[in-house]
Amino acid sequence: MWWDGSISSLGQSHSILKFFSTLKRNVSIYSILAVAGFSLEFALLNVSGFLFYAMYSTGGFVFPYLGTGGVAVNDLFFAWHAFAIASV
Repeated sequence: MWWDGSISSLGQSHSILKFFSTLKRNVSIYSILAVAGFSLEFALLNVSGFLFYAMYSTGGFVFPYLGTGGVAVNDLFFAWHAFAIASV
């Protein structure tokens, strides 16, 4: 294990730079995502949710009399922008 959680394990004989160089070598993108709580299900549900919200908002913008009510341009922009950002 590269760090046992104690302050003394950071290496008192060396500077904090040793800790960061070890961190850079041992931390992969997968472990960052695992620690942050990233899940594939959340990513897919988030994208699909924003896609359906964008389609619903577009329908309300094009046909305001259908039951969605009038949709403002900023709401339409938010829906498609959220879908684009979540897709990335």
